[in-house]
Amino acid sequence: MNRLVLVLVLEDKPLNRERGRGRRRDQNTGSGKEAVFEACDASTARLDESHRAKSNFLMRAMVFSEPGRLLDESDLSIPEPQRGQLLVRVRACGVCRTDLHVLDGDLVRPKLPLVPGHEIVGEVVQHGEGAERFAAGTRVGIPWLGWTCGECSFCRAGRENLCAQARFTGYTLDGGYADYVSADERFAFPYLIIIPTLRRRRCSAPD
Repeated sequence: MNRLVLVLVLEDKPLNRERGRGRRRDQNTGSGKEAVFEACDASTARLDESHRAKSNFLMRAMVFSEPGRLLDESDLSIPEPQRGQLLVRVRACGVCRTDLHVLDGDLVRPKLPLVPGHEIVGEVVQHGEGAERFAAGTRVGIPWLGWTCGECSFCRAGRENLCAQARFTGYTLDGGYADYVSADERFAFPYLIIIPTLRRRRCSAPD
C-alpha cells in the first residue's frame, strides 16, 4: 500500500500549470469522487532544458558515502534517462524512516556513493527511448520500488515488490535528495492534489 506523506515543496516561484479534472472511485463505498489532477505545461520542460544547459548539466545533490558520516553536498552530472526512463526535476522529497535505516547502516547493501530519498514529487523534463506514459511537464510521484524484472512469477502476479531482482529508489538506485532524478516510468505515479488548499506549498509524495 502506498502511503501519502505531506512534505514541503522546495520552490520559491509558482509554475505555470494546467489543471484537469478526473474521477477517482472510492475503494470503500464504490462511489465516484471528483479529484483534481495537476500538470505543469510543456513550457516548463523547455525552460528546464535551458536551465540545465546553463548549469553545465550539473546538479546539486546530497550524497551518502558510508554509515556514520554526514551527507555531502556535491555537484553531480545530471543523469541521462535510459530506455523506459524519465528525467524528473525534483520539487519535493520527504524523509522516511527507511532513509535513516540506510544512513545508519541497518540496510547493509546500498549503492555507494548514493543519493538517498524515495518520497519524491517532481516534473518530467526529458524522456528516454520508449518512455511514453507521461508528457513533458507532467508532475509525477516516484516511490521506493524503482525497478523490477517484469518476468518472474511475482512480477507476473502483480507482486513486484517480491521480485528477487528488485531495485529501490534511494537505496540501490539514486533517489530524490538532488535537483534531478531518473526513474523507470512504470513505477512513476501521476500527481494528484489531495488537499487543494495546500497545493502551493505542500504536496503528497508516494512511499
